[in-house]
Amino acid sequence: MDENRTKKVLQKLTKINLSLMEQNIVDIINQIIILNEVMETRNHGKIINQLKIFKNMIDNIYKINSSHTKIMKEITDIMQGNDVKKMSLRRSTTFEKELKFDGDFTIIKKDGKNIIKFKSGDEYEGEIKNNAYEGKGIYYYNGGDRYEGEYKNNKKEGKGKYFYKEGDIYEGEYKNDKREGRGTYYYHDDNDGLKYEGEWKNGLKEGKGIFTLKNGDRYEGDFKNDNFEGRGIYYYNNGDRYEGEFKNDEYDGKGIFYYSDGTREMGNYDKGEAIGRHVKMYENGEVETIDC
Repeated sequence: MDENRTKKVLQKLTKINLSLMEQNIVDIINQIIILNEVMETRNHGKIINQLKIFKNMIDNIYKINSSHTKIMKEITDIMQGNDVKKMSLRRSTTFEKELKFDGDFTIIKKDGKNIIKFKSGDEYEGEIKNNAYEGKGIYYYNGGDRYEGEYKNNKKEGKGKYFYKEGDIYEGEYKNDKREGRGTYYYHDDNDGLKYEGEWKNGLKEGKGIFTLKNGDRYEGDFKNDNFEGRGIYYYNNGDRYEGEFKNDEYDGKGIFYYSDGTREMGNYDKGEAIGRHVKMYENGEVETIDC
């Protein structure tokens, strides 16, 4: 698209001898302002309409003569050619194929920033490189969610912060558009104090982490597929704690339960239930064997 050519046409139009149309000078100036604003939207439909309005206005005032025939021809070429069509950001155009954004949209620049407004109501504001989101940006989702952080090739990658409409917040690392690496997930106000701090993989809690519950209980240990799984310690708010193996958020395997009064219970667990023979050791040194 020869955008410079179009701008030069506008510049020429502003230099036309307005003394020949004093009664229309205000309308002409206003139309030039509107046309420049429409150019910024890169919406080819609006640009064509405004050019037609401008051309009709000039035709109604001037008699076609050598002083403006060339300018009129350039306007007509722009309207009939592919220049303006290439400014369209619709999926069917060559320009759109070069870009990697999904859906119908328009691009504008404001205070040096790129702003992409989608037909769906989504909006992106930030850096663009190689025709894709790249660098720092903010993405506003039409449902009320918002992401602020780093992008690479149109995907969330690096450090970022995601605000959910319901009030949840994730702050941490992303890879390939998903939570991956280290990050903290804060749950919404109804679960004040509930949060997870630790490692993520493919959008799920996986690796080492700490999960704090609203009532003050806390789990520290291994996670897999969003669940307590592997070895870990579960601290109860009354002072009790369990150290051992977990699976699907439950005691599963070998473990030791430490009671707040000093008693220890060792044995095996299955889906949260004590199984087999357990040994209890009391603070006074007594030992008790229990068949579960």
